[in-house]
Amino acid sequence: MDLRSIRSRLALVQQGAVIGWAFGTDSLAGLLRGAELLRENMLEPSSFRAGPDGLRFQLRNPPLRTGAFASVSARVDGVPISPERAFVDPGSAGVERSFASIDRRSPVELAVGVRHRFRLETVTKASVGEHTIRLELRSVAIPPTSWLEFTERFEALA
Repeated sequence: MDLRSIRSRLALVQQGAVIGWAFGTDSLAGLLRGAELLRENMLEPSSFRAGPDGLRFQLRNPPLRTGAFASVSARVDGVPISPERAFVDPGSAGVERSFASIDRRSPVELAVGVRHRFRLETVTKASVGEHTIRLELRSVAIPPTSWLEFTERFEALA
């Protein structure tokens, strides 16, 4: 776990404590149910596959924001994946794009309700088992980077 991940988790715990203190623990339970619902509706559990060319997975909907993204980056278990070795199929045209081909002039669009397929070529053969994926997306319109991090069990590619 890298320092950024630890900071993010500590900030989340701190925010949870503030909300719990100010509004009671029922509000925390509601936030947790909302986060679980978001996760269930975004991730496609049956799509998590590991194979000789890396990891593959699908998102049902884009992470939190919709629209055009000027850059996308990925990490697998804390290790950055080269943009030339990371790919997304935004689902609309059925064409896979490398993260390296995504920029302000040629953004990738992630629309609500469309399945988006990702392929991350890892340096070593991707193993079956649990992996933590972090996607960072920078919107064309809104400067801050949004991110999605999840840990899932990857099964063998059939």
